[in-house]
Amino acid sequence: MQAHSHNQAIPETVVTAVETAIDAQLQAVVPYATPLTAEDRHNLLKTGPKTFQFVELAYILASENSQLTSKAFDLRAFTAGWNDLRNLLGLENKARQLLELIEDIRIAAGSDCAHYALEVYADFKAAADRNVPEARAAYEQLKAVYPNKSRKRQTDEASQPQK
Repeated sequence: MQAHSHNQAIPETVVTAVETAIDAQLQAVVPYATPLTAEDRHNLLKTGPKTFQFVELAYILASENSQLTSKAFDLRAFTAGWNDLRNLLGLENKARQLLELIEDIRIAAGSDCAHYALEVYADFKAAADRNVPEARAAYEQLKAVYPNKSRKRQTDEASQPQK
């Protein structure tokens, strides 16, 4: 059995504080949100590192040389977009770091819990094999939801149409 790596629970007060802070930040940003559909996300121009550099230079040049842009060009809208793009990239990176930390903790905790559950399963199976009272019922409950591949394969085969 693998050594367990997750041995310290995050206190509920910390989880609650983080959740409250995230909720507050979400509420602060929601009024400015532009909901996008999957099609919108696909069709909109992407701003990766090279495009970011191009946009930054275009913004600087347009700001310094507005007389060279067309009369229809909206420098105020460009400024608003540029400020959000620049500022939100930093926020996005911090949010991604937080998400990765949360995922790492959840994955480690989940893996350890799955190992613990397998230990419980093996112990209950052994107890049921020894006819320990109540062990059979507990083992059967676990067996019904045991995520083994052979059961999935049997389920998949049973759902296939007969030839």
